[in-house]
Amino acid sequence: MYEFTESRATMERSKGVLMLESGVNAARAFEVLVWRSHDANIKLRELAHQLLQAITDVELPVTVLERSTTFCAESHRKP
Repeated sequence: MYEFTESRATMERSKGVLMLESGVNAARAFEVLVWRSHDANIKLRELAHQLLQAITDVELPVTVLERSTTFCAESHRKP
């Protein structure tokens, strides 16, 4: 069960990376991962893991950091 949960989390994070980087929705990000998995003949979960490993040391652009910090700082306020 742990392996399934870990694989699922890895897949969701890798989709999130593609969504942030490319501005696509979750379904399209998944399609891209599946396409690349088939094209490279790599299991989907391994491809997702490789993507996350590739960006581990990459710094986010300042605008993303600023927006996420502002969102977190203001999220406690009621609309």
